[in-house]
Amino acid sequence: MVDTSPAMRITSFKGRNFRCFESIEFEPATGVNVVSGDNATGKTSILEALYLLGRGRPFRNGKPRELIKQGAQHFALHGRLQSSGELSHRIGIAGNNNALRYKLDDRNRTTRFDLATTLPLQLIDPDLHRLLEKGPRHRRHFLDWGVFHVEHHFFMAWRQYHRILRQRNRALKSGLPNNQVVVWDGEMARAADVMDRCRRKYVDRLREHMSARVLRLLGGQMPHMAYRSGWRDNDFSATLQASLEQDRKAGFTRYGPHRGDLQFEVDGVQARAHVSRGQQKLLAAALLLTQARILQQEMNIKPVLLFDDPAAELGPDFLQGLIAEVQSLDCQVFMTFLDPQVAVSQCDNASVFHVEHGCVTALQ
Repeated sequence: MVDTSPAMRITSFKGRNFRCFESIEFEPATGVNVVSGDNATGKTSILEALYLLGRGRPFRNGKPRELIKQGAQHFALHGRLQSSGELSHRIGIAGNNNALRYKLDDRNRTTRFDLATTLPLQLIDPDLHRLLEKGPRHRRHFLDWGVFHVEHHFFMAWRQYHRILRQRNRALKSGLPNNQVVVWDGEMARAADVMDRCRRKYVDRLREHMSARVLRLLGGQMPHMAYRSGWRDNDFSATLQASLEQDRKAGFTRYGPHRGDLQFEVDGVQARAHVSRGQQKLLAAALLLTQARILQQEMNIKPVLLFDDPAAELGPDFLQGLIAEVQSLDCQVFMTFLDPQVAVSQCDNASVFHVEHGCVTALQ
């Protein structure tokens, strides 16, 4: 991994043959950047390209070849990053029909995790409600992204745990003898314990930092947040031992951090059943903005924030509250809007870029 900067921002961006664009090039502002244009002109594709630079994968489902403009053989994206001090980086990603390749400065080998460490960014999009509505995988991804940036022991334990989990599952699926299955259990339990402790500490941070933000955005409805470790007993080694025969029948390891979850309740009812779709989005947005504030206050890191059509399904008052929260973070922000005046009227010194016919033009 690389050292992160307190305020790493994108100062220039260019790409070729990505989605609907033959060529993209612009120099974003360090504050709020509004990307406007009609539907289907490529506004979301610009956010996806920026997201790729920081996460190493697209936020929309699809294979690498679906990112390539029709008729081309590959795509390439490049960004230049600058901190508030002297630190700068060059970051890039290229893809063909089968794979993605990453590049950070002049390193011979760059991984997705190098990108995530160098350019922390967070996405708030129209499908944000999935964080509450869909299965635990979405909430684990949200949780682990935050833990990754603030708990230094987490990533090594996470990587070790999932390596062992794959080996143990192969042994179970192949029907190997018990001694060839449980040989992994001690090391697996140690990695699980580190992951669990890091996650619990981070959930405590979320509770501490989230309260006022959620109350402002949701109008007084305070959700209850509960972390589920992914196993039934305090002792994960005992859980592995007790569930061995059931794991054999299933052909995989049924308990562990890979089954962990965050659950949210409002007035004693699960949030996905209690609040409207718009309120679900606001709650999810509040959680993501809370992650950004934790990074800022505890790690002195300001992530880049990506907002895809934040006006969708939100009334003017809720949208105004959301934008006010965003501006209070003093991060670099990219927002897409059909009508840029909606954002300009509520954002201080926003820079506006218009997307039309495959071109990005600075308006102000």
